[in-house]
Amino acid sequence: MNCPKCRAGKLQGITLKTKQGAALGLDQCSICGGVWFDRGELEGYLSGAVEVLDSPSLHPKLAVELDHCEASCPRCAKPLAKSKAPQSPRIQGDACAACGGLWLDAGETGGIALAEKVNAAFDSWLAGLKPKA
Repeated sequence: MNCPKCRAGKLQGITLKTKQGAALGLDQCSICGGVWFDRGELEGYLSGAVEVLDSPSLHPKLAVELDHCEASCPRCAKPLAKSKAPQSPRIQGDACAACGGLWLDAGETGGIALAEKVNAAFDSWLAGLKPKA
């Protein structure tokens, strides 16, 4: 499969380990570092990935250009549209209405990991505010 954004890279299968020890297979562009999540894979990543996706360092201008270019689904070739992920509204990517996949540009996956850490720290802080029984 070709990358829907930079169109220069091939999507390569990568495997991440989850907290439960299971393998989570995703597709990542060898050039721009964006990641394709097939239907259901984002939930797996959000609920249990222990590894953070690596992304190559992109020149900021290239990252902005890729974010604004039109893209087609690497699975079914239908147009991708900017959309917030239903699983987590803080995640905005390029979604395929036909097959349910989601494309995240390089760096957007790092934002997911950071947001999860912030949420966990906030939850821990809130738990500390509750009166002791």
